Parts: sequence; C-alpha cells; structure tokens
Amino acid sequence: MSGFAMKITQVETIYLRQPDVKFQCDSGQDALIVRVHTDAGITGIGEVDSAPLAAKAAIDGPFSHTTACGLGQLVVGEDPFETEKLWHKMYRGNIYGGRRGVGFHAISGIDMALWDIKGKTLGMPVWKLFGGGFCDKIRCYASSLWGPTPRPPTNSPAATATRASPPSSSAGTPWAATKPPTSPSSAKPAEASANRTTS
Repeated sequence: MSGFAMKITQVETIYLRQPDVKFQCDSGQDALIVRVHTDAGITGIGEVDSAPLAAKAAIDGPFSHTTACGLGQLVVGEDPFETEKLWHKMYRGNIYGGRRGVGFHAISGIDMALWDIKGKTLGMPVWKLFGGGFCDKIRCYASSLWGPTPRPPTNSPAATATRASPPSSSAGTPWAATKPPTSPSSAKPAEASANRTTS
C-alpha cells in the first residue's frame, strides 16, 4: 500500500475532434483525454493520441471475460499509487485484444493519469518521481504537422522527366522523380494526354 488512503472511483474518457478533419498525416486533429478520479478529490489527466475512439472503447468497454475487460473497470477501487501493479493488471486483463497497438496506447493514457495523481498528491513534478533530471536544458522539438504529399507542377522539368522516362524502381530516387499512381478517371486532361503520347 502507498500509505495514502485513496481509491480510484472513475475513469472518464473525453473525445476531442476538430470540426474539419483533413485527409493528412496530422495527429493533432483529434485526441482522447483520460481523466482518473479518486475518492480524495484528486484527479489525474492522461492523453491518448493514436486512434482515439478505439482507445476509448478499450477503456470504456464492458467485461467480456477474464482476459478481455474494459481497462477502466480494472482500475476502479484500486490504489492509484500502485502504478506498476495496475499496469500489469490492465495488460493481463485485456491481453486477448490489447497486447499491442491501441491496447498499449489506452493503458498508457491511464498510466499517465495515475502518475499525475502521484505528483499532485506529493506536490512534486512527475519528472522528479521518475528519478530526477540530469540535464539543465534540452533541445526544443517542434513538429511540422505533415500536409498532403507534395507533387511537382505539371509543367515542371521533374514532372516532364517522370512522364518521359519512369524509373524502374523508386529506391534511391528523389520524391520529384516518382509519380504517384493516378486513376484514369481522376487524371487531369493535360496529364492524361501526356501519358498517352509517351507510353
């Protein structure tokens, strides 16, 4: 036991999504917030980024059998300080469908919230609970949030070279030298006629 008389009372999942989600590799368009409540009134916050609704189902789902249970049910009534025990309980309790991928992501969202509860209860930042930092500063990271795959303009030298002599293999070729497959119905008239004259 942790020495704190505290029990988990609820695991809440909150799905967030932008009104307009674009068809691109941008993980910031939706997310799942995991909020773990305790009988002491202390709440921990976690987050799941990958396939948020699938992670929500893994957490909110009902009991099916002893190796296929919603993760939220597995931790309610437990001591939030026993993070190692609860990680293994969640893993074993949903091992039938959650050994990889979204199952791990959902476990991590709850685990993150449990560590948040520890930090709030002890009045310490979680990085200190993990063992403390040994660097005074770290390099800043920023994601460019990838947009659609760029294509060269139709009349550019790269596009002309692509239509005239397509490479036998894309290995080692720059992006401009490889043309993505285009269905005849979606090809622009200029591109379609160019493809017919050079094939």
